[in-house]
Amino acid sequence: SGALSAARGTHPTATGGGRLLRAAGAEGRRGAESASGPSSARATPPRVPFSPWRGCPLPWGGFPSPPEVGAPFASPQGAVELWELDENETLIVNKFCKYEHDDIVMAVAVLASNNQAVSGGRDFSVKVWDLPQQSVLHSYRAHSGSVTCVASCPGKDTVFLSCAEDSRTLLWDTRCPKPATRIVCSACNHLPTSVMWHPQKSDIFALGDENGTVALVDTKNPDSALSSTVHARSITGFAFSTHSSPLLASISEDCSVAVLDSDLSEVFRNRSHRDFVKGLSWSPSDNALLTTVGWDHQVLHHTVPMPTGEASGVNCVKE
Repeated sequence: SGALSAARGTHPTATGGGRLLRAAGAEGRRGAESASGPSSARATPPRVPFSPWRGCPLPWGGFPSPPEVGAPFASPQGAVELWELDENETLIVNKFCKYEHDDIVMAVAVLASNNQAVSGGRDFSVKVWDLPQQSVLHSYRAHSGSVTCVASCPGKDTVFLSCAEDSRTLLWDTRCPKPATRIVCSACNHLPTSVMWHPQKSDIFALGDENGTVALVDTKNPDSALSSTVHARSITGFAFSTHSSPLLASISEDCSVAVLDSDLSEVFRNRSHRDFVKGLSWSPSDNALLTTVGWDHQVLHHTVPMPTGEASGVNCVKE
């Protein structure tokens, strides 16, 4: 299986597949191309811990399925790298390292085909990658600020989302002559910071902003978005569960973890982290188990009440 990574540090991200894909920034390009290695004057990257599904270690003892997908990484060094488990699944092997962005890569996501990925960076660009060919298929510059998050659409190979520090959220379809369409959601009128598609509804996605607002947005009617102020500070990530009616987990710079039902009503909250929460992942084998990681170097396992309202035994376990 594989893991997908989109963090601001040098750690892997976890999202499906048997390979790993990592992204880095312009300073890393200079370091990698120099025989003497990276400059000692390079700024020290933020202390980013392991973070499942978005820039972290491999959760649950390995890569989630499907096994043919790679895991993209995002870090301050300037390249996109593909990593893969060896035949014995004991080592992670670097398959390629490509410097296509001109600055730090902030986000990566594997597209529905499992053979392509999308990356976004501080160079304001969005790039679509052919993973088997180890090359860039498309390069776009539709944003006028750092691209902070990208999200693939389940079941649609050519469709994805991006949001950036230009305050814009874009819906992409690479089949179109003008592939980017702006989604304006009045419910989230602050800087967008995180997006994620609903796993069962290809027209619905979760949108988070710097004010802590979470919205469920219909791409066909964005003004009808359901929204709630869930956090006190910026949203840093989302993850939908695999329940028949998926729960939405959100993490934030307010150091808390929240889990919401389809009406955005809170069903679980944990404030055990002591610094920004930067990554999260639902267990592929237990749909009540959620793992989060933070800049406090903690990996926490949370047992979330089932949609029926029946709580499990343990609410939070530190690792």
